Amino acid sequence: MDRLIEERDFWLGTSGLDGAPHSSPVWLVEVGGVLYFFSERTTIKARNLKLNPLVVLHPPGASLVTIVHGAVVDLGQPTDHPDVLSAFVTKYDMPGDIDFLPLDPAADQYVLYRVEPDRAFAWDLADYEASQQRWYREATEPA
Repeated sequence: MDRLIEERDFWLGTSGLDGAPHSSPVWLVEVGGVLYFFSERTTIKARNLKLNPLVVLHPPGASLVTIVHGAVVDLGQPTDHPDVLSAFVTKYDMPGDIDFLPLDPAADQYVLYRVEPDRAFAWDLADYEASQQRWYREATEPA
């Protein structure tokens, strides 16, 4: 997960009702071992996620690769999660970043998502054979 924490920008893949793929950039933070991103509710990605929560998420580079597959959970207003918002403010601290963060409690157009990974793949292209890593969530028996 270190690679994901260190990266600034990510690509999020979703699919529409007709199955058509959609890719869009997002900002991502980790709080307590959990990954979060936000969006405006009117975006294509948010509309897709309302219908189908399955996603693929990865940083933009092709040399140091980490790809996460999973589902997301809609957590509602980002301002209802101050610890997560604080992580966004800390990580995205370049001039002008603050203008794109969902910090206004009166702005109800934003939604915060929690990523629930199912599997992940990583490698370093410089040492592809030795660096390959795979992670799968353990299957649990229903109670």
